[in-house]
Amino acid sequence: MVIKSQIHRVIIIGGKYLGCSVLQYLHTKKINVVLVISRNDDNGTDDIFPSMIKLCRSLGVEHQKPANINSLNYLKNYKPDLILSLENNRIIPSSWINYMKRHGQIINMHFSPLPAYAGYWPEMWSIWNNEKNFGVTLHHVSEKIDGGEIIDQKLFKISKNETRKTLYMKSFKNSFQLFKKNLDAILAKKNSKKIRKVKFTKSYFRRELPNKGILNLSWSKSKQERFIRSISFPGYPGPKVKIGKYKYTLIESDIEFYKKIMIKAYE
Repeated sequence: MVIKSQIHRVIIIGGKYLGCSVLQYLHTKKINVVLVISRNDDNGTDDIFPSMIKLCRSLGVEHQKPANINSLNYLKNYKPDLILSLENNRIIPSSWINYMKRHGQIINMHFSPLPAYAGYWPEMWSIWNNEKNFGVTLHHVSEKIDGGEIIDQKLFKISKNETRKTLYMKSFKNSFQLFKKNLDAILAKKNSKKIRKVKFTKSYFRRELPNKGILNLSWSKSKQERFIRSISFPGYPGPKVKIGKYKYTLIESDIEFYKKIMIKAYE
């Protein structure tokens, strides 16, 4: 049960599975979401991911898809007490962060056990780096990307045959659970007392692919397979194979065939 809150005006920035799930949850709990700012790649229809714009239309929630969010008018006009950044692909400007320090809080959910794997595509990099454990982190937003104070984390194992897609879905489900667990404290503005000290090694990854997305056929069988698992996400371009002067992109059906001939070649 969600407690009565002093916070009554929420802006959500983002979308995909987590953004849509949280919006639906807050709507069910009758928590006032005054505005949704969707991802700039949301076209209003469900495809690889559910559309935040489509959900807003069905729920009657006001939404916008601006080219950027540099203007403070969003905050001055909608007067939010809480901003939630959920699978958000926009950089929150420092002007917003400074404004909300005086008027509320901005909280982000990141799919990694921060401070490890800050930045882009943490599921991909963790598989490629052969990590055994992963997690999701709820934290305050600061001017440093994924660098604000940690509120709470949920940790889980990376399975032997984990792919980028399966680890993403595992991260979404765990992050939604983590959000619901901490919602009462967030609404009561008591979450600052729950900050946990974590022991993960700090790391940051840019928006790039391991080995530029090219599968090296001279790698060991296990390394080739791990590379494929780290990049493969149905609906997105798969890993590339360079043969002579040509580069070929493996699609989902190709990957299964490639695994068979790769295994046979090493037997």
